[in-house]
Amino acid sequence: MWADVCDKVRPYWDGTHVNMFEEVFGQLSNPFTAILVGLSIALVLQKKLKLVLLGVLIISGYALLFVDPLFLDDARWQAKREGCIGNQELWWAVLAAIALFGLFRMGRTVLRMAR
Repeated sequence: MWADVCDKVRPYWDGTHVNMFEEVFGQLSNPFTAILVGLSIALVLQKKLKLVLLGVLIISGYALLFVDPLFLDDARWQAKREGCIGNQELWWAVLAAIALFGLFRMGRTVLRMAR
């Protein structure tokens, strides 16, 4: 059973159990994901308010549209039980931390401009 599920979810899985840290590195090994996360981090660290907002929008849009849902479907739930995918909670926390950091920076900038 696990071979069918894990072949669909993770085609190159080697049979070892995947923990949450390996899941984060696995997500970042996708070039599309790495480019979007790197771009959003670079934009969140900028001084211009519009660029920070763009970085927050990129990472939030990626999290909403492309990341596996917290409530897994049957195939992903079975794959998680078999160990070929890890917990998504740390990956969600990384994405949320980038977005929240950008929002805090944006809020500080707006408050500074209002003085």
